[in-house]
Amino acid sequence: MSRPTITFDYDEIYEISKTHCSFLDMAKYFNVSEATINNRYKDDEEFKLAVDRGRFEAIKGLRRRQIETAMDGNTQMLVWLGKQLLGQSDKVDVDQLSRVEPINIEIVNPDNSLT
Repeated sequence: MSRPTITFDYDEIYEISKTHCSFLDMAKYFNVSEATINNRYKDDEEFKLAVDRGRFEAIKGLRRRQIETAMDGNTQMLVWLGKQLLGQSDKVDVDQLSRVEPINIEIVNPDNSLT
């Protein structure tokens, strides 16, 4: 005898996915195995859509807040977003020629006399 099919409320799946929780967290919330969540995600297009839409909302909200924080003057966030979204980087050009200094080498014999 097989186990009964669990019915999920797709709106509830969407809402819980907005917290970007893991499949393990979802399994604990719905009192099912993680395999059940994984299988349902692979096999049930409406379930997958609810999870993906919810997770996208989490990412969208986080990105919006990061951009708002940057635009409010947080220079650290401005730099980080510039690197992430605009491909900017901290590039330091080192001029090798301006750093040339003489190197003195002393070779000492075991009897402490200079060679």
